[in-house]
Amino acid sequence: MDITVVRARTGRLILWLLWAGVPFSAGLAVLRGLWPQEVALATALALVAAVPPTLAARRGAGSPAVRLSAPVGLMLLVSVQVWLAPPGLTIDAHRPISPRSRSWPASWTCGPCWPGRPRLRCITSC
Repeated sequence: MDITVVRARTGRLILWLLWAGVPFSAGLAVLRGLWPQEVALATALALVAAVPPTLAARRGAGSPAVRLSAPVGLMLLVSVQVWLAPPGLTIDAHRPISPRSRSWPASWTCGPCWPGRPRLRCITSC
């Protein structure tokens, strides 16, 4: 089997995954109960991930432009999915821990408090 056939098939599969991520991201944002602006942002980011590889695929799904732009689109789509995932399903690898107390430093907060929005992982209260 020629490698160009494999590249073309894989390119089509990756393009399909990118475009399947657009409605999936929007649906996940709606199911999480996010604000309409956040749903629009998630959908727009998924579109930004899918459009450039699709435009690059005009020369073929196995073209070098698709091979370079599709992985970047997939990384962006995964980042959007991690952002939309419920907090219990994400791993916080960047959690700042004080070496002595093994807890959050008291001076750190979890961001702004918005009316009507629960704060899921915060120690301080609004």
